[in-house]
Amino acid sequence: MVQFHKGFPLELGPVEAFRPNDIQHAAADFPELNFGIHHMGDPYVDETISIASRFDNIFLILPLWFNQYYLQPYKMLHRLGDALLFVGAERICYGSEAFIWPHVQTYIDTLATLQMPDELQDKWGYPEITREMRENILGKVFARGLGIDIEAKKRELAAA
Repeated sequence: MVQFHKGFPLELGPVEAFRPNDIQHAAADFPELNFGIHHMGDPYVDETISIASRFDNIFLILPLWFNQYYLQPYKMLHRLGDALLFVGAERICYGSEAFIWPHVQTYIDTLATLQMPDELQDKWGYPEITREMRENILGKVFARGLGIDIEAKKRELAAA
């Protein structure tokens, strides 16, 4: 999986450099590769979701972006709802860089129990967040994106 930092410019350079549009060309030219887009391309979330929805080899990676839940829960739930609706939990993952500051367990616990409010499901058609979705997001998707067969790896580790 080739991963790209998109969104959240960390410098004073032009924010346009962080647009996800270039990833769609690479995904089309190299369908055998998997591409991860970090931070859902924020501030280009809609474009990122649209691009990922059209390419099975593009994965959305959540860390850092997930912090928004604590500041603007409904905004984050809308974005996650759109991603689940149009991309699916089979290509959304927690990520590889996790968080670089202490207390990462807080984020894992939040995601492990996160619910999509009924009102957002009813009004916007977002799916309920199931245990299977959480398992996908918290590890299975990333393993698959890296080409790791989880069951084979379990057997290998058990035999060691």
